[in-house]
Amino acid sequence: MNNDMNYISAYNDMTDNLKTELSSNTKSTSQVKTNFHKSEVDLTWLEMMEDTVRYINNILMEPKKAIINHEEILQVEKSKKVTVESVIHLSQHSNFIDDINMDEGEVRPKKVLNVLKEETLNTYENRFLYTLINNMQTFINMYGPAALKGNSINSVRTLAYKGSTRTGTEKINISVALDATDITNLDKKKDGMTVQERIQKIKKDVASFTLTELYKTLTQEHATPVKSPIKKTNLILHNPNFQRCEALWDFMERYRDDATKETRYSRNFTDNPELTRGLDVGFLVDYALLNRLASNKKEEIDWNDVNLAALKKAIKNFIDFDPELRDAKFLNIVKNEFKNVKREQTQRFNAIKTIITKNLDTFDRNKQRALNIIK
Repeated sequence: MNNDMNYISAYNDMTDNLKTELSSNTKSTSQVKTNFHKSEVDLTWLEMMEDTVRYINNILMEPKKAIINHEEILQVEKSKKVTVESVIHLSQHSNFIDDINMDEGEVRPKKVLNVLKEETLNTYENRFLYTLINNMQTFINMYGPAALKGNSINSVRTLAYKGSTRTGTEKINISVALDATDITNLDKKKDGMTVQERIQKIKKDVASFTLTELYKTLTQEHATPVKSPIKKTNLILHNPNFQRCEALWDFMERYRDDATKETRYSRNFTDNPELTRGLDVGFLVDYALLNRLASNKKEEIDWNDVNLAALKKAIKNFIDFDPELRDAKFLNIVKNEFKNVKREQTQRFNAIKTIITKNLDTFDRNKQRALNIIK
């Protein structure tokens, strides 16, 4: 017999008077506590950085260099090269002319402008990128630890029930303690990576930028970081790579999120009528099953003794009535009668089950209402 049948038959064994007596004498208390904690981490900054990494890499692969002129006034014999700029400068500074030969059209300077042209990475746009990389590292260190905790829901529910009743000289007590803990990770993988893996990757990507020629050179030159607002140079305005970098810069400048949003609440229900009634019904059903289990062994012994004697008597009566009765005929009679009795018993049991099920349905509805309260 399954557990449902045990409960039904155990409940059925109790008389209506006993049920009424137990119910009227029941005294009980119940308490339900719920603690809910939801942690939500803002990851828009991580997504923004992930989308911008390749554009930063594009710039670093082919950094733009500028030509700078180093000008100095030198004695003409020390000058290595006379350029167009040198001639123009001399025409504007006649005091550097030593002699003029009008017949031959020669000008003999004593000093000339010497111009040395040199390539440099120290441009505004490159310093903007250099500063952006440093800001990204600072940003990751600030918001990364909170993001590593991830998005999750932690729900803890506890139920405590105590009840007592009596019947005659018997005192019955029950104590129920139930704990339910639900920890759900809400994080979803992106490109097959967890949030933790994504943060580690972005840290490595940004760290790799510091190993490039542009970054190392500007670090050695103690380049001056740029500050907002960003100058709208032609390169920053029209180059797609710099446009995306500026978008990330503006995003980090405006970012004022606390990174983690916490939602917490607690509820406490003491002696809720619906909950307590449902638990009282359960108390009664549990007691019925306890009685059944406690008396099973004794009932089994009584059944063996009584029914074995009845069986012997029935066999004797059959033989006395028909001394010529053969084993096969007797066994066939017993077999048929056994089937008939079992069929009648099943019909009676189904009728009883229907009645008891109606009572247990009330318990189930009360239990469901109780569960809805503590969710």
